[in-house]
Amino acid sequence: MAQAAMFDYFYNNGGSQFLIAESMSQNAPLFNDTLLKKLHHSNLDVGAYSSSGDDAIRSITRFLLYHPVNEFEPFFESLGLKPSEFSGLVPCDKMVLNEDAFLLENYHVFWNYGIGREKMGKIFF
Repeated sequence: MAQAAMFDYFYNNGGSQFLIAESMSQNAPLFNDTLLKKLHHSNLDVGAYSSSGDDAIRSITRFLLYHPVNEFEPFFESLGLKPSEFSGLVPCDKMVLNEDAFLLENYHVFWNYGIGREKMGKIFF
């Protein structure tokens, strides 16, 4: 459910491109775990919703709208970096990936040349 909510937030609300939003939502387990802990501490019980999970996904997405996250953290984690490795790469004056056109341009150049996401993280690091 957290992955679906993260994808919804990054793609529909954040304006990230489909592949980037999908990668960030599926390949950032530490970020997703941290998000779920924040949800638990905010008394949003995602386990209390229907088995389909639609209500939980909407609740998580709504939580993210009112408590925005720094999109650079799941982006760098989805590239295979650990939080200790990318903490110096996260810009302190930006929260949305679309604000850093140079980073996204480099990502697309690497992707177009066939460099895998895991290798991109090591190149950025």
